[in-house]
Amino acid sequence: KGLEDKAKELGQKVVLMEPYRSGFTDASPLVQKIKTSGCKVLYLAAYLTDAVLIQRTLKEQNVDVTIVGTGVGHSMGQFGEMIGDLANYVLVSEGCHPAMNIEGLDKVREDFKNTFNKEMDPVALNAYVSLWIVKEGLEKAASADPKKVRDAISSLDLSSGPAVYTMSGKLKYD
Repeated sequence: KGLEDKAKELGQKVVLMEPYRSGFTDASPLVQKIKTSGCKVLYLAAYLTDAVLIQRTLKEQNVDVTIVGTGVGHSMGQFGEMIGDLANYVLVSEGCHPAMNIEGLDKVREDFKNTFNKEMDPVALNAYVSLWIVKEGLEKAASADPKKVRDAISSLDLSSGPAVYTMSGKLKYD
């Protein structure tokens, strides 16, 4: 809904909003709707296996659309590994990325690699930032009561710590 509202605010015509159930095994009906809609840009939030299946089906059905992937599916290195050249020209939208050159992030990446014996990906960094937000909320609430924690998180205005690892460099809720 937020994406649709923002697109309209920016003067973009939304031709299709199509939720689907994750874990499906045939993307043909979804891809046919995308093809018939005449969309030029597909903003797709998908898990890895769904993103791979949709991408393969788009190519099989010769659907020429610019894809902006968001969510775990497109952010993971396995996306490209699983489909090779079919991943070319897919744009990925993330709230943060471990390759950013931000003071302190190199230590986070190093600690991650030492702990898990693999490079940090955007999903891991997003999880790190998200858990830090919960920690800040718990500390501010001085309670584990869900409503108090939610209220504390919603009032956060952060421009230090892991908040700087986000694309905006800060976190504030409205």
